[in-house]
Amino acid sequence: MLFQTGSYLLGSLVFRALMRRTGAYRLVGPGLVFIAIGSVGNALRLAWEPSFLRVMVPVGFFAFGIAFVMPAMTTAALAPFPRIAGAAASMMGFLQMGSGLLVGSFGALLGNPVLAMGSLIPLMGVTACLLYRVYRRHPHLAEPEPLPAVPGLPVGRTMMPDTPAARAEEDRERAALHQRAQRNDAPT
Repeated sequence: MLFQTGSYLLGSLVFRALMRRTGAYRLVGPGLVFIAIGSVGNALRLAWEPSFLRVMVPVGFFAFGIAFVMPAMTTAALAPFPRIAGAAASMMGFLQMGSGLLVGSFGALLGNPVLAMGSLIPLMGVTACLLYRVYRRHPHLAEPEPLPAVPGLPVGRTMMPDTPAARAEEDRERAALHQRAQRNDAPT
């Protein structure tokens, strides 16, 4: 498992370096390519006799790709729920762990670890690629990349009641802050 963890760490460091030149959302595609390569390598395990490298190299590619995908997709998953971001993050974690439990349990029911890893891991990789395609094809689901500085609530207003009037006032304040930020960024 050290190979998997090291690959994820290396992917995170490469992702960090690439973030200086491009946005997180643009790195999802290359991350999915690494996941697809890892998925194909895992599927080939069904044709070849498993060995350390035949198991860990595809898993390493998969983990490297996950490091590219997780930051932007976590942001995209939480963006529609700014008022309940904590609950949304908890639900996302629950779904991740629940999916892992479900797929792991199904793998245990197969009774053959080589068959389970050679079929279920690629299935999850293909699912990730297909769901990202759905995400990109439906513009109402594809949130724009966040602003560099997203304004928050004014000091002393963090316990605002959740009423339509309070939301409208908050939206007006955000729009005014956004307009001021755009005027400050405009060339003179």
